[in-house]
Amino acid sequence: MLKCADFTLELTSMRAKFFVLGLLTLIGLLMQGCGGSVTSQGISRVRALNLLDSPASIDVVSDGTLVALGLGTGNLSGYSQVQSGFVPFNARPDGSTNTIASFDLTASNNVNYTVVAYKNSSNQPAMSATIDDYTAPDAGLYKVRIIHLDRLVGNVDLYVTQPDADLADETPVVTNVPFEFATGYYQFTAGSSLEFRITNAGTKTVIGQALTLNPNAGVFRSIAIYDNSGVQTKLISDNG
Repeated sequence: MLKCADFTLELTSMRAKFFVLGLLTLIGLLMQGCGGSVTSQGISRVRALNLLDSPASIDVVSDGTLVALGLGTGNLSGYSQVQSGFVPFNARPDGSTNTIASFDLTASNNVNYTVVAYKNSSNQPAMSATIDDYTAPDAGLYKVRIIHLDRLVGNVDLYVTQPDADLADETPVVTNVPFEFATGYYQFTAGSSLEFRITNAGTKTVIGQALTLNPNAGVFRSIAIYDNSGVQTKLISDNG
C-alpha cells in the first residue's frame, strides 16, 4: 500500500481526551492529500446472462446484492456497478435462497464483465465470466465475437458471408472455437448485410440459427450458442 507521508503524533495528558477524534481527522486529511478517501475503491461493471435451460428463470446475486432478478433463459441484464477486487456471484432459482451455481470473479478497475450461467460438461449449472472489451473498432467497422457454451456440439467454426452464400465456396473466419470459450472481437464492414453461420468445426454443417447482421459502425455484438432442446443462437447487443 502506498503511504502518503510519515508522521509522528505527540500526545500530552491535556489532549488525551481528543486523541481519537484528532487521529481520525488527520487520517482523513492525509488521504485527501493523496487524492483519495478512506473507503475509495475501483469500480467495475457487471451484467448477467442466463443460458440455463432449467430453471426457467434465475436471480444472480453478488455478495448479497441482486445483479439480476427473474432473469429468463436467453435473457441478459443491464450492467451494475461493483467494487473491484474479489467479487463472488451466485445463481439461484427465481425467488429462492438455494444456490445452484457460483463463481468468484477477480474484477479489475474500470473493466466490463458478463457473468454467464450455463450447463457445464457434466450437465450441471455453472457460472463463468467474459471480459467485455469495448475498444473502438476502426472507422466504418463494427465488432462481433462468439461465446461458445453448448456442451453437446464440440468445437465450432464461424462463417461470415453474403446472405445465402453457398458455404461450399466459403472459408471460415473463426475456426475451432472450444466449449466454454469466448473469442475476441472480430471487425466487419458496416453498411451492408452479412450472414453469420456457426458450424461444427471442420464441416459445413450449420448448427443453431443463421443471423443476418447490418449494424451501424462502432457497435459491438456477441453471438452466444447454448443448449435448450437443441442448439440455440443468442444475439447480444453489447453497447447499443
